[in-house]
Amino acid sequence: MRLEQNLQTRLELSHVLLQRLDLLLLPLLDLRQLVEQAIEQNPVLENDTEKENEESTEKEEKVEPTEDFEDWDSYPKSSEVTEKKEELPIPAPPPTLKESLILQSRLTFTEERLLKISECIIYELNEDGFLTSSTKGIAEILNEDEETVLSVLRKIQTFDPVGVGSRDIKEYLLIQLHLKHDTPEVAFEIIEKHFEDLVHSNSEKILESMNITQAELDEVIAHIKLCNLKPGAGMGGEIRYVLPDLTLQRVDDNGQAVWIVYPNNEWIPKLKLSKLYLNMLHNKDDLVDKDAGKYLRQNIATAKLLIEGIEKRRETINKIAGFIKDSILDFLDNKTRNFNFVTLEEVGAAIGRNPSTVSRAIQDKWIQTPYGLLTLKSFFSMHKPKAYTEVTKRLQEVVSGEDKKHPLRDDQILSILQNEGFKLARTTVVKYRTLLGIPPGHKRKQ
Repeated sequence: MRLEQNLQTRLELSHVLLQRLDLLLLPLLDLRQLVEQAIEQNPVLENDTEKENEESTEKEEKVEPTEDFEDWDSYPKSSEVTEKKEELPIPAPPPTLKESLILQSRLTFTEERLLKISECIIYELNEDGFLTSSTKGIAEILNEDEETVLSVLRKIQTFDPVGVGSRDIKEYLLIQLHLKHDTPEVAFEIIEKHFEDLVHSNSEKILESMNITQAELDEVIAHIKLCNLKPGAGMGGEIRYVLPDLTLQRVDDNGQAVWIVYPNNEWIPKLKLSKLYLNMLHNKDDLVDKDAGKYLRQNIATAKLLIEGIEKRRETINKIAGFIKDSILDFLDNKTRNFNFVTLEEVGAAIGRNPSTVSRAIQDKWIQTPYGLLTLKSFFSMHKPKAYTEVTKRLQEVVSGEDKKHPLRDDQILSILQNEGFKLARTTVVKYRTLLGIPPGHKRKQ
């Protein structure tokens, strides 16, 4: 047995940073609940309802930045939020699908690199639990090889609910059927080779190609009918109320119409530090014992952190929304049909934030627009897609030049477009085809 002494450098995450990170991630409704709860629990915090002498009040009670915090880009990743939180209680609504998966991910992946990949995959899932981005795109964003991303994705697909992270219904069905011990082997071959025929009930073609009986096909169909169609079904399906953090509106500025984005600050109580307790702390004669002074200093520090965090959260979200607005001005003014999606890297470089910070900031954040209530994330794309008009024009050309006796399926159209440099998903092809009024392949057959 030998004793050794090693010198290690390790980054310790302060409680301050963990609390700040929570404020950035919180939706507006949850932030409002947190602030109301903080006012109840912290005697130093007060709801600033005074409208008079605002300037003097702000100068008098200006909150100086704490020494524990320097820059938001030094924040820990969400995977690092493991410390116990007591000073700033976070509302705990029933876990959503992504929250549940993040927890399972932290219990599964011990390597930081793999955990980062898993979180990126989980954030790219839609409400139904399907992966909306390509593994290649995720690999490029994270500077990883695609095979590693695929291995992490396969592991996530074993989480609860099983099959979450599937890239389409076909893959989701195969995952479910592989878990059933009584699934006929022919079922996998039918789904792999004749999925479209199966969807459109082209039984004769399947029977002829596979050389099986109707009874065998009926058995396969019976197994498939027992499968779910949405990996995320039953998770996070409860009614969820949201408040928009921002509003996008067109206003008249000296006879000229301009678009502005303004924060909905009225939903969050304006906070200030209690003059009574501040004076009590500064006047040592008013303090009977040291414990009272320690109690006040702790609560004042916590209150300052909350006020600073809310302001920094608001500033970051406002900058992101401002960049998005500037990027889609031509679309808003009907000068083009091209909706200019933005990327995390673009926004991060423009506002001086790390892309990972931007990614966290847009989670569950909403903006009220003339087109309805939208998530900030809906303005982002993993890649910079080619212009909408360019994609739709080429899609029309592909369909026009197809063999009408054997029309192209959506996945075939996708393959053609991808080979020409268009970075699209199959769902995007279906969406654009529908917008152009082009029916699916089996209905175009002549």
